[in-house]
Amino acid sequence: MSFFWDNNIIEVLERIRFNSIALNKKHTLQYLQFNQLSKWFDLPIIVCSVFSASFQSLGILPITYGTTTTTAISMFITILSSTKLYLNLTTNINNEIDLSKAYYILSINIYKTLTLKPTDQNPRVYLDECFSEYTKLIEQSSILLKDIKKDLLTINEYGDDTSTIRSNNSFNIITDTNSI
Repeated sequence: MSFFWDNNIIEVLERIRFNSIALNKKHTLQYLQFNQLSKWFDLPIIVCSVFSASFQSLGILPITYGTTTTTAISMFITILSSTKLYLNLTTNINNEIDLSKAYYILSINIYKTLTLKPTDQNPRVYLDECFSEYTKLIEQSSILLKDIKKDLLTINEYGDDTSTIRSNNSFNIITDTNSI
């Protein structure tokens, strides 16, 4: 059975694809920010842990002062660790990178399908699958659509955007983080 790829289905798939590219960029940036913030907790914890563990063996201070200093360093380490746990940095880092990858995979799968337009695949079913995947990712996402300057699924008419979406030079949209 041969299926026809209607322009409306192609247009909606293109909009999902470009939104997925924008959200991939947003989640990648969020991942990098969380990862950078995590370093501000991890490095002091490592340095303080090493210093605290070896402080007693250095014999610089009397035992009572050494114990007090070790306890103070341990409290500082606990405060840093607790703050990192409270901010959920590890979970956020993992979520952001997973969502970034999922949006990227969705966008390249749509691109591949739109490029090949297989005649043995029902376009309506494929659109429903892609839209379902897209909405599932949106539900998991901590980024709101209002953070995206151009949410193509909510624009009724393209206006000037038609030329940028359908042009062969779509790398301008993909690499320009200001348009996200």
